[in-house]
Amino acid sequence: MQQKSPIVVIMGTGAGKSMAFMLPASCSTGVTIVIVPLTSLRGNLKDRCDEVGIECVEWESRKPHEWASVILVTPESAVSDGFGNFINRQRAMGRLDRIVIDECHVVLDSTGGWRTRMLALRDLVKAETQLVYLTATMRPKEEGEFIRLMGLPPKEMCQWFRGVTTRKNVEYQVQMYNREEEDEVLSKLVEEKKRQYPMPGQIIVYCDMVEKAVRFATMLKCVCYHRQVGSGSEKSELVRQLTEGRQQVFTATNALGLGVDAPTIRVVIHVGVVRKLRDYAQESGRAGRDGLKSEAIILRGVAPRGKNGVAPGGKSCVDLPLWGRKCACPWGRGAEHETPNPINSQQRKKEEATSSRARLPPGASSVAVA
Repeated sequence: MQQKSPIVVIMGTGAGKSMAFMLPASCSTGVTIVIVPLTSLRGNLKDRCDEVGIECVEWESRKPHEWASVILVTPESAVSDGFGNFINRQRAMGRLDRIVIDECHVVLDSTGGWRTRMLALRDLVKAETQLVYLTATMRPKEEGEFIRLMGLPPKEMCQWFRGVTTRKNVEYQVQMYNREEEDEVLSKLVEEKKRQYPMPGQIIVYCDMVEKAVRFATMLKCVCYHRQVGSGSEKSELVRQLTEGRQQVFTATNALGLGVDAPTIRVVIHVGVVRKLRDYAQESGRAGRDGLKSEAIILRGVAPRGKNGVAPGGKSCVDLPLWGRKCACPWGRGAEHETPNPINSQQRKKEEATSSRARLPPGASSVAVA
């Protein structure tokens, strides 16, 4: 972390990216600004800084803290006039050490109308300080787009560090089930994993909708986390129940998907369709952060069999979100084939239109991903 800029760090989940700013901050009398996209992650980072004696505060525009070592701020607040004035004051006093954008890959999703103010983070280059970008999920082919969106110089002029992002201790699999039996299948799976990984082992069930997360939490009698679950302090308390190992099972939306450091999560379950590979990499990366054997399971519901043995709509294994890996069709004749990338919906539609209709499995089955 010498005074070079910009620095882009791509390392696997749980590999210690936060040390890139926590360690320098612990040795400095200046201020490090950390831009964090999610409330759950901000609270978790603050707890981790407090544990090691780093003075850390979350930004409040009404009473800005001028002398903390680490300031945590949302992307939207970071580009406000009030925070811009704060940066100018810190720079004038010679206290501005660096600006860190944590989970910086989120900007890649901000071009379609979601959190578009994040694109204004490119103006931070005007702050004339060290800029550090941290993420675990940026594919090499996305680097050019990231550089363009952030207004960075060409890659060869940046300090670019790419580490290993694979997680060999996490076993990935897809389990098929009858969609009409979703509650029963999930309940049995969670109970099985609770026995297999007793406390302090933990389980997170990710859902694509708040309503589903709340319903499953009621059914499983567990904690539920989503964006509207409560105030900032209430959300922080729920995250602590996870990171401190006080509860075994949680249901959640992607509001709990980035960066939260809970080392004893043994199983991550996704119910339904996984829409973005980046989100799945982050959420499944909550498992096994301590390096021990863990599991990431996608529960993929299929429609019940019709009279002719074919599901309505002719669903086949191209629906499995295996992202181009080989799979052995569990209800076909054992032939292996490349599964399509679900990001390319047009390609998927063409393949579905030309493929023959496959028979559904007689019962729940699973396809493991190497």
